[in-house]
Amino acid sequence: MAATDIQGGVRTFDGSVHVRFLDTMLASTNGAAVMEDAEKGPLYLIPFDDVYFDYLSRTDAMVDYPARGRMGVWRVSAAGRAEDAVMWTLDEPAPDLARFGRCAIFDGTKVAIEVVPADGTVV
Repeated sequence: MAATDIQGGVRTFDGSVHVRFLDTMLASTNGAAVMEDAEKGPLYLIPFDDVYFDYLSRTDAMVDYPARGRMGVWRVSAAGRAEDAVMWTLDEPAPDLARFGRCAIFDGTKVAIEVVPADGTVV
């Protein structure tokens, strides 16, 4: 199945995405969407229903991205370690991204993101 442009430069992702901090699973989904970021590369939008919030806590920080909207910042605490700013949520999404208001984006420099396309090749 080919990727389909949804809106705002976001396209469907045909496969699964798994997010880990150390050995702790933070998210696992077959329902991700993806958008390209010039600096960070692909960003996977993971529905809240597929995020394990037990290890995540919201901070008071907010980040404004003109093309994305206002985003909440989250930290992780698991396996005796903690890391700030591992996840962002589209709290006030830009109009083109309104349908992704209940999605999370993880920072791939702070967590392991395993991407497995439906054809089975690991990215």
